Amino acid sequence: MLFSFVLLGIPGDLLPDKQRWIEVFKLDKILHFILFFVQVLTIAYGSVKQYRAVAKSGYTVAAILITLFIAAVSEITQEYCFINRYGSFWDFLADAAGCLLGFLVYWWWDRNRLLKKQDI
Repeated sequence: MLFSFVLLGIPGDLLPDKQRWIEVFKLDKILHFILFFVQVLTIAYGSVKQYRAVAKSGYTVAAILITLFIAAVSEITQEYCFINRYGSFWDFLADAAGCLLGFLVYWWWDRNRLLKKQDI
């Protein structure tokens, strides 16, 4: 999570200058998506691995909520705290989409893993 804030807090004038808006849109949103996709996967997997005896569904939902909270805070801090950075609703939507897909991938992986264990 600290890595996310470091990346999201890099001053805007230190970022590569793109001439075409579509190039910025693609790269920026893809990076936001990937960053939060990976965060949900690692938080969900780590939480479930650490607390096996507790209901897993609560930890996977918590992983999404924690990561969405981080996404919202990162956009707010970019808008009001970092130099030459601006918060963006579209960045937050890319973050949220990464969270959702990360959750769905984790859920699918965990479900299939449990089904394979039952077949053994």
